[in-house]
Amino acid sequence: MNKISIIIPVYNTSLYLKRCLDSVKEQSYDNIQIIVVNDGSTDGSQNILEEYKKNNKELDLTLLQKTNGGLSSARNYGMTFVKGDYVFFLDSDDYLLHDAIENLMGERQGNDIVIGNFTYLYADGSEKNIDFSECRDLNGSKLTDKQFYDLFYGSRYAISACNKLYDYEFIRKSNVEFQKNSEIYAEDLLFNLKQFSRLPRVAFVHKQTYVYCQNDDSITHTYKKELALRFATLINDYANYNEEDHRGVLYTIANATNTIVAQERTYEESKRALNLLKSKLNKKIVHYFKEINQYTKGLPKSRKIDYVLDIFLLDKSIVMLYIYQQIKRKIRENE
Repeated sequence: MNKISIIIPVYNTSLYLKRCLDSVKEQSYDNIQIIVVNDGSTDGSQNILEEYKKNNKELDLTLLQKTNGGLSSARNYGMTFVKGDYVFFLDSDDYLLHDAIENLMGERQGNDIVIGNFTYLYADGSEKNIDFSECRDLNGSKLTDKQFYDLFYGSRYAISACNKLYDYEFIRKSNVEFQKNSEIYAEDLLFNLKQFSRLPRVAFVHKQTYVYCQNDDSITHTYKKELALRFATLINDYANYNEEDHRGVLYTIANATNTIVAQERTYEESKRALNLLKSKLNKKIVHYFKEINQYTKGLPKSRKIDYVLDIFLLDKSIVMLYIYQQIKRKIRENE
């Protein structure tokens, strides 16, 4: 039976730690190494972890401590202690469903990455299931435009690192680490852009595996300082890593415009941030803008228009881009 290494970074999540650890302990799949990295917590998380280890001696549980360096540095540190054949990343305020690892492992044969459905659990107790039923396995060939859209822009299946089982040798050979949170926005996005650019074999598990808890104090709900600058750094990094993937760069720029306007909300704040994003992109990237129509083959008309407008308006009219983004937001809120 293959060993799975689950890496759990911890930073001030004492309220959720036991739920997270119990969900791993109670997995139907037995051969699991649990690597917990306490990233300088100050809320008593370490005491909870030590007590948990003492009371669960049967678990293959590695407890690590380090000074605070952010989620990426905690994951990277945890990776140096991996003993498993496969790696899974679990955030400490989230949890796994009972048969998550078993279901993911059921599709591992011959694949480099296995992606499972996940569930958003909101603070009011409501849930939203994210279902990848329309996705088909990838055999290691270059992604079509529609596949890339679905994975990294439309429903964004590929962005998170947390609903995926990775073949350890595949990611080890890539020499790709998670970049510092303080330098880039969306470290998971950059990590997976680089991994998918290596043409992995990917399988989808059409069952719920991961519960992504939308707590009011979670990273995803806090204001992101220097968001535009960090997005530009991410885009420039990927453009330098894979100089041929203009499509990936453009879709990430479109993703950035949506994220920036969603955070800043007012026109003046959005205008400042979007202009900063444009000004910080490598000069060669701006020349990619004229290629936007090349990467829309097979997309439904509405999706093609959405992506093209995000790029075109960033280049030509910030005010119109802001208005367009506000219209999209209103539509989403009413769905």
